[in-house]
Amino acid sequence: MKNIKYYIGRRIIALRKAKKLTQLQLAEAINIHENNLGSIERGENGISMDTLMALSTVLDVDADYILFGERKKTNNTPIQNLIAELDSESQADLEEIIKLYIKAIKR
Repeated sequence: MKNIKYYIGRRIIALRKAKKLTQLQLAEAINIHENNLGSIERGENGISMDTLMALSTVLDVDADYILFGERKKTNNTPIQNLIAELDSESQADLEEIIKLYIKAIKR
């Protein structure tokens, strides 16, 4: 049976790859050595609270997801849930589209 560090590492790998970051890029962004990040991703080492919070920020995900694999349940509207599924770049694009739409309908 795999331990919790293994599953945390797997989630970090998936999140890092979804953001199209290399281990080196992520390690630099969270201010740890690339070898340390590799050990975390392989489930060999646990993570400190500082590293967890840095990962959460850089990977744009709740710490709960990194630790437990569960997203926080919210009372979002259906459109908010759809938007939450987008990556940050797509969300920014959508924000610009919505601004243009609102400007057009106010005319």
